[in-house]
Amino acid sequence: MSQNKIFAVVDLETTGTSVENSDRIIQFSCDFVKNDKVVNHFSTYINPGVPISKEVQELTGIKNKDVKNAPYFDEVAGMIYAMLQNTIFVAHNVGFDYNFLCSELERVGYPEIDLLSIDTVQLSQIIFPDLFSYRLSDISESLGIRNDNPHQADNDTAVTAQLLIKLKEKAMNFPLLTLQHLSKMGKNLTADTGLFFEEIYKLKSKEEEKLASNLMTIDNLVIQRPIFNTSKIQPQEFPTQRDEKNLIFDGKITLRNEQVKFMDDIYKQLNDNFSNVTVFDAPTGLGKTLGTYFQQHMHQLAMLGL
Repeated sequence: MSQNKIFAVVDLETTGTSVENSDRIIQFSCDFVKNDKVVNHFSTYINPGVPISKEVQELTGIKNKDVKNAPYFDEVAGMIYAMLQNTIFVAHNVGFDYNFLCSELERVGYPEIDLLSIDTVQLSQIIFPDLFSYRLSDISESLGIRNDNPHQADNDTAVTAQLLIKLKEKAMNFPLLTLQHLSKMGKNLTADTGLFFEEIYKLKSKEEEKLASNLMTIDNLVIQRPIFNTSKIQPQEFPTQRDEKNLIFDGKITLRNEQVKFMDDIYKQLNDNFSNVTVFDAPTGLGKTLGTYFQQHMHQLAMLGL
């Protein structure tokens, strides 16, 4: 977001979801994003010291043979710890990747990495609220991001890095007032995700903003300006005969005699140029529940031929 900030987009593949159950990392990948570009990439298989279950192999495509000669985590932990220093940690579901990595670092003798962290799942939910799913594979398909090998860490970090860049591009087009509200809500977001909006708000506030013509501000909120249909009603002949009325309402209502008379009386009154004031009293059984329908269409039917 701001100049010179480095975002470490991380993804882990693991033997399971619980460090407490002795699950281990089998792949670590990281794409480094600076000034809206991927500037570096690192990925390595990691030997977990235990067999990879069939389910995990099918999900990730990582086989036992792939990690057989890979380094153990304690052999690469120092390098991972060093490369993440002075970065902002980013992941798709950051709570899992950040906490799992911190636990593994502590297990082999390193302190917690203690980084600011941002969740691209929550950012996507806010910035692209109309997506049908927020799985990384579904988001990438919706946004046109190339995704060759889902559930492999080196692929997923590349996809998430591109997603982070697109999220910023989209948010930079938000009205300044909207960004201000989002930055104030930041404390309610996962981890340090609110920092994303704070930084973009700072960037946008340096520029003079002119609200787009399709937007308007009401009660300190920016909303879409409503679009009204101003097309003219096309002239039609009033259906004076019962059969003509039946054709119009066929499949919608069963026309009753009282309703036919009611329509004809209103038509006659309107065609009389309002020379007399008439009060219409709709009796029980006339079908008052259809009043809204008649209100929308009666003017069109009654005014034709005037």
